[in-house]
Amino acid sequence: MIYRDITDAIRPWLSQDKIIIIKGARRVGKTTILHFLRKEIEESGGQVRYIAADLDFADPAFGDPRLFILRLDEQFGGKPGTVLIDEFQTIPKAGLFLKTLHDQRKDLYRFVISGSSTLELAKNGEFLTGRKKEFILRPFSFKEFVKARLPELPLREFEANDLGRLEDYAALHGTALKAAYTEYLNCGGYPEPALASEIAIYAAFLVHKGPKSQAPWNAEYNNQISLTNESSWPILGLYRLNP
Repeated sequence: MIYRDITDAIRPWLSQDKIIIIKGARRVGKTTILHFLRKEIEESGGQVRYIAADLDFADPAFGDPRLFILRLDEQFGGKPGTVLIDEFQTIPKAGLFLKTLHDQRKDLYRFVISGSSTLELAKNGEFLTGRKKEFILRPFSFKEFVKARLPELPLREFEANDLGRLEDYAALHGTALKAAYTEYLNCGGYPEPALASEIAIYAAFLVHKGPKSQAPWNAEYNNQISLTNESSWPILGLYRLNP
């Protein structure tokens, strides 16, 4: 699990009377952030509950905030705790639902939610005005990418007048960093390809609706291309080009 720098910004808000909302595109690592926070809270002795709303949508408690509060009270035993809700926008009337939870149990529980749909989060966010703190999670920064791909490479920060030290560092690690930057550009910083055992070459382009055989690339490359998502047409997506 790669540590994300945004965690340092989120952590101080865990003790505040605000709903923490982590927004971002699909596959940028929102669920990983929630699991990291869960582990950190548990290790510090706190109570925490992780809920995948998109998987537990059949739970009747999601249809009634009162039942959900009763469920939390049972699980936490009436003691303070942190509730992590993944894919929060899949809950019916999610904004009003969360507003009710927060208003009735803000003295006991802290809520951290994540969601992929900007439109849905914006619509639901209207109910949370004055009650939330939002963070936007993006793909890996190059610094995070290097930590993931080259954990043995020491990262350094230099002042503007540290030219000599910078030149020495470049002499030692410049080749590896240049290669890493090329890989970073190829995968777009998305964690899944970045953490693959072998970096594949990725290309993003618009695919016209139609079968795979009619995709807009030269036919001679068809056998080299493995689609990561062949079921969504048309899409703007990432496609793996096998070497």
